[in-house]
Amino acid sequence: VLFIFSVYFYLIIEYAFINVYISNTILIHKRIELYLMP
Repeated sequence: VLFIFSVYFYLIIEYAFINVYISNTILIHKRIELYLMP
């Protein structure tokens, strides 16, 4: 039971990190577009 819980916890952490990374890259791209817009 503990093993399954640890795997589940690891997947949640991985998902959170991926979400943060994707949202950060989207924000950076939006900032670059705004900066490059005349």
